[in-house]
Amino acid sequence: MALASVLILQEMGLTVDIAADRDAALAWVRMARYAAVICGGNDATQLTDFALKVRAASPYTQIFVVAQVAPGPLAALGVELLRPPLNVNALVDRLRPLAA
Repeated sequence: MALASVLILQEMGLTVDIAADRDAALAWVRMARYAAVICGGNDATQLTDFALKVRAASPYTQIFVVAQVAPGPLAALGVELLRPPLNVNALVDRLRPLAA
């Protein structure tokens, strides 16, 4: 799914970076000011913490979380929760406005 998503997003004309861990991703968010950040995991606390840091580093970045967690504080941060299993077409539909 990750590779398919990267290929499709690149085909849409979006620049795509992949980080192995959240600290590296956050460093890139601070430098690059991405239009969108997509992350995943199963720990709602870690995802919320990461979303808070992304929001602080880049307030206008759209944040998508692919996870089976309750929306809770993520919704308050303006994070869009995408429930797995997620197909590539669903992801493209959500990101299409960024490619326009």
